[in-house]
Amino acid sequence: MAAIQVNDVVTRASEIVQDTTHVRWPLAEKLGYITDAVREICLYKPDACAKTVTHTLAAGVRQDLPTDCFALIAVLSNGSGEAVRPTARAQMDAIAPGWQTAAASATVRHWMFDPQDQNQILVYPPQPSVSPGSLVITYAAAPTDAVAGGTLTIKDVWLPVIVNYVLFRLYSKDAEYAGNANLATAYYQAFNAQLVGRGNAEGAADPRQTT
Repeated sequence: MAAIQVNDVVTRASEIVQDTTHVRWPLAEKLGYITDAVREICLYKPDACAKTVTHTLAAGVRQDLPTDCFALIAVLSNGSGEAVRPTARAQMDAIAPGWQTAAASATVRHWMFDPQDQNQILVYPPQPSVSPGSLVITYAAAPTDAVAGGTLTIKDVWLPVIVNYVLFRLYSKDAEYAGNANLATAYYQAFNAQLVGRGNAEGAADPRQTT
């Protein structure tokens, strides 16, 4: 699926509110609402902003996640393509109390999530200071701001959802008018319904399910 063109969202929303010349709602305001829409989607559906990369590690056991990561989804393998086992830190502490100062190796065997700092993970064995290893990870990447003529870092299946959110925000600006208040509510309800519906559809089509 292709990425969403920002201009497509602007055009659809502007035509519905009959403001194609951006008089009532300036273009910058509409772009801000588009950015907010993608952020809202990614907050509730992190996989909608999923990104898979080979992440180079640093020396030691504590590893920063990519700067644009706001939620780690999966650790797929180490740099050699071998599976890396998720492990609880308490378990490592109990089995091998000195694991953090063990002999360094670029080949990661275990990784641990740190609930007290979700911008980092822990790895075992510790990484060497020279030529550390890497991990192939999937994570939810923080959306970038929408700009006119640009693209959104989200697939085009989310286009109607984004448009509904933008319409909710546009009509909310004029909520002192009863008709617009009702429209704002209706569009936000549609936005939420599409989020839930998308989640249900993905659950039904989950390839991990067995019959």
